[in-house]
Amino acid sequence: MPRAARPGFTLIELLIVVVILGILAAVAIPKFNDSKRKAQVGAMKGALRTALTAAEAYFADHNTYVGFTFPVADPVLVAPGMRSSTIVELQATHANLPGVVCRAYLGATDAWGWAPEGTVLRQGQIGGALCK
Repeated sequence: MPRAARPGFTLIELLIVVVILGILAAVAIPKFNDSKRKAQVGAMKGALRTALTAAEAYFADHNTYVGFTFPVADPVLVAPGMRSSTIVELQATHANLPGVVCRAYLGATDAWGWAPEGTVLRQGQIGGALCK
């Protein structure tokens, strides 16, 4: 008496599907994480652009950068770093990117600005070694 064919998948077919899904996940997850990091750095850069405008407006009103503060809600924090009456270096950090700092510089000269990791910034330029 011949056996009746049972509907369903064989173990080999299921294993092939699992392997294919694993390969797709191995490719997609790093791409997703990279996109998420780029979005977070973009949020830092956007907050810095807003802070640069606010710092220029503060300087126009007070003729000094001393006393300038720029509160930004979490997860991005923008704070003045190096600061004098004619120079301010703004630093942006993100709560989900520890160690990554974006910087921007405004000052009396547009020749150069200095960031701790040795990055040379032009006036109003946003950058930093890890801000990419």
